[in-house]
Amino acid sequence: MANHDYRRFTEDINHEEYYQAYISKYGRSSNIVEEFRSTFAFVDYLYVKVEQVHSSYLEAHGISEGKIKEYSNLINNTKHAATSYTYTKSVERDEIYLKECLIELIDESNSAFEKKSGLEELNEVWVEPVLGLSLYFANSMFIKEIRGDLIRTLNIPFEILYFNSTVEKEFQKGQGEMKVVIDSLVKVSERLNRDYAPQSKAES
Repeated sequence: MANHDYRRFTEDINHEEYYQAYISKYGRSSNIVEEFRSTFAFVDYLYVKVEQVHSSYLEAHGISEGKIKEYSNLINNTKHAATSYTYTKSVERDEIYLKECLIELIDESNSAFEKKSGLEELNEVWVEPVLGLSLYFANSMFIKEIRGDLIRTLNIPFEILYFNSTVEKEFQKGQGEMKVVIDSLVKVSERLNRDYAPQSKAES
């Protein structure tokens, strides 16, 4: 049942006509009246809940896409900065060695990009090794300049995993709540189908 059908059911139909038909069939006891009201309330609840789930999905998708874009930009920026740095002139031995290390890491990360590797693998072939160089080249101005971006890049995949896990739990909770309501509606629907279904000639 499409969500617009839920809204049409709760807003467009004549509730009074359905109410009169319902109590004519099943009586006017308080339980029957409450059952009728609950049925419409359940359908209205499903409409609102489905809208909430859809909205949450779009929001979650947008946030995840934003983080992935941020990650990609940081990777590209730090690689571009490293590539540019390797072309600068150097006379100090440590600086020359640092550039050699960076060139090797750039080549390895390019291969990972060509394979469309996941975020964690890109961290392993680029972000973590370059951060590791800071242990040996702690005084390098270049390493100091990109270190903050590298740390931020390293954390993004974990943020995405945590965020997705939180969203999944919320979806599961909503699914459980909707199942309770749907089960109640199914019971009412089955009784209505049984009571109002056309009878065959053999049954009449």
